[in-house]
Amino acid sequence: MGLFDKHFTNTVKFNYVKGDIFKTSNISLLDAIIVFIPCGLTSIRLETDKFIKHLDEPIKQDGEFFLYKNKPNNKSPQSKIEYALINRNTSHQIYSKKDMVLLVEYTLKEMSKLGVKRIGMNGVRGYGSGGIPEQQLIEEVQYWLNKNENNFKKIHFIDLRGGFVGPQQIRFILNNYIEDEQLCVRETGQSSSSIKAMFQNIAASYGFNKFSTGAKLYTELADEYREQNKIFGKTMTKKSFCLRFGVI
Repeated sequence: MGLFDKHFTNTVKFNYVKGDIFKTSNISLLDAIIVFIPCGLTSIRLETDKFIKHLDEPIKQDGEFFLYKNKPNNKSPQSKIEYALINRNTSHQIYSKKDMVLLVEYTLKEMSKLGVKRIGMNGVRGYGSGGIPEQQLIEEVQYWLNKNENNFKKIHFIDLRGGFVGPQQIRFILNNYIEDEQLCVRETGQSSSSIKAMFQNIAASYGFNKFSTGAKLYTELADEYREQNKIFGKTMTKKSFCLRFGVI
């Protein structure tokens, strides 16, 4: 995504990618991938079945999690990765925030044991998370990295719908949305509905609506924006912010 693809947590670089986690250009950047299969007969469930045919039999199974190692001398486009950790989700679960914490804890712990340095992971479907489960996933990963020793160098958050959004994208939206909403859509890869959900989330955090909250980063950057855009020499109020962006 060019301009909007870098963020640092400790020494781990985050990349936010709009695309297919199984695409060759994405795979070539990675040592391993983590795949969370969403509920339903989704395309990623079908693509996962095709993908694992190029790998050896699972070297480990733990409940719904299957750990695969690449075949020696694999000539397929998947030959670049060493491991794939896949949550098959045969129960077609929609994840709660508590589930997301456990998913991140398990998968990053397993990847850390394997010694891989560059990981790709896709988004999850969740409920009770303000409609922004991708942002919650990022925050859970950040929390885990801050609490656990690891050798990771880079984590790519890859979503076909462009659900992952980084700080630079959020700042771009805050600075340009009022004048040109479509510019924000084009430059950040976020849909109009996703951007509106972000503002609703912020307004809820500020106590102006009942939209579910949960994306801490959104509110932090909204606070930063209010401080940088003072009104009559004073920090913009939360109410003024929400009025400016049309959410109350």
